[in-house]
Amino acid sequence: MKQAITKLGDTLPHGFIVANDTMAVGALRALNEAKIEVPQRVSVISFNDVAVAKFTTPPLSTVHAATDQMGQTAVELLQARIKDPKRVPRQVNFKSELIMRASSL
Repeated sequence: MKQAITKLGDTLPHGFIVANDTMAVGALRALNEAKIEVPQRVSVISFNDVAVAKFTTPPLSTVHAATDQMGQTAVELLQARIKDPKRVPRQVNFKSELIMRASSL
């Protein structure tokens, strides 16, 4: 983020979608150090909804994904495939939820 701030200056985008909450915490810090107001000038949103996301300044908007359920289902599907290698692969969809907080309002 520091490189983007330095390189883009006034042409910095109005928003960033960051790969995960940990990286977004660093992005918020860099924006704060550069005196760039979030969300007034730049909005930030990320993925994972880790506990710290609600305690950042400003609180971080994030996408909550059912990672525990994904892991459990992956193990179950793998075990079933090991027992029956001819088992037809299947696609499983999981619900995600956008958690809106002050970093993007």
